[in-house]
Amino acid sequence: FFNDTATTEIYTQAFVGSVRCVQETGINAEYMGYKMNYITACLAIFLYTVSLGSCFDPDIYRNTTEQIKAHGYLSEIHDVTTEDGYILTVIRIPGKESEPRPMKKKQPVYMQPGIFCMADVFTAAGPKKGAAYFLVNAGYDVWIVNSRGTFYSKKHIKYTTRDKEFWEFTLEEQGVFDQRAVFEYIVAKTGYQKVHFWSHSQGGTQMMAALTLDPEFYRKRLLSAVLTGPVFRFDLTKSPFIKLMNYTKFPQLAYEMGSYEFLPYNPMIAISLVWIKYIIAPLHYFLIMFIADENPTVVDMDKVDVFFAHFTGGTSTKAFKHLIQLTEQKGFYKYRERSSDPIVLYPLEKIPDVPVAVFSGRGDLLSTPEALLWFQEELIKAGKNIYFKFYDDIGHIPFLTPVDSRCSFLSDGVDFFKAAET
Repeated sequence: FFNDTATTEIYTQAFVGSVRCVQETGINAEYMGYKMNYITACLAIFLYTVSLGSCFDPDIYRNTTEQIKAHGYLSEIHDVTTEDGYILTVIRIPGKESEPRPMKKKQPVYMQPGIFCMADVFTAAGPKKGAAYFLVNAGYDVWIVNSRGTFYSKKHIKYTTRDKEFWEFTLEEQGVFDQRAVFEYIVAKTGYQKVHFWSHSQGGTQMMAALTLDPEFYRKRLLSAVLTGPVFRFDLTKSPFIKLMNYTKFPQLAYEMGSYEFLPYNPMIAISLVWIKYIIAPLHYFLIMFIADENPTVVDMDKVDVFFAHFTGGTSTKAFKHLIQLTEQKGFYKYRERSSDPIVLYPLEKIPDVPVAVFSGRGDLLSTPEALLWFQEELIKAGKNIYFKFYDDIGHIPFLTPVDSRCSFLSDGVDFFKAAET
């Protein structure tokens, strides 16, 4: 059909990826919400094909394990069941394909994505700058979690995603139940009694909540933690997206109207986010600035397509509602069913004495440096010595897809892990 074999091969491969996308996400799958009609499905295939053919990055249509294997790394899929019945899909990268067998034992690292994100946010930047690959290259056994409610973790031993009960969770349940289950699973599988932790955005928020609520467990199981771009105090956010959600009370209204799943993964949305760049390039910059970043030029725009192709992964409306509640008043506090309920702060004084580092970008509009400096002061008041480092000229998303000159946080994180091991 095309004039040259290479172009034909690219579009054929893209079309196969598109069909697979519709098959997996499906006309009849819960992943699409309920049902996707045939016209929309055909449009999804067409747009997916065109976008893939245009950008030439095959990671756009690969799932996490396909990305990992394509770049020469080993990949495993594990199912972990939490105490409250959620079945989480965990991706393990034990090493490279080229490593000699049998492979030596390696210190495990648990990686936790933020809200709306799936495991592939840590592989989206590719083998040179992706945090997951960087840690594997540094000699670690990497385990990446798909949080409850995201596309790959939508199973429960009792409920389906059509049940309201399935979606009755916030970041606190994710921190207390999901993390505990995954830590214990990694310990059982590897034999290591303590595990490193690396997170982005809400992944660090839920870890900090868990540290205050389950300190003895983390004293026993956590070797050290690196939290990139975490959110603790949200009333100082400068993100236009979060300000809009707070002003309109959209998550609250959605919950009251019976919409318990928030922004589930939808191929039409993902395709649109990728395709924006090829219609009007500045729209991609605007989107990044609208969500989280003051300076989008430090985001790797070639790899951000891979990030957007798998965004958003979805969460519960209640979990997002909790984050928006944090914009209402000063403090790091628990979820409230009603705005009239009293504020209950997380007890920072209960955080165990384990090595924790917080990395923040000075250009982060979502979790501002001012908010994190306040949190650092609160920790000092509570007698906790947690390491903070602020990076110039980067914001929130560059912790996932940085340009080449803004990757120093990766080696800083590994150095922090190594120091905790001595």
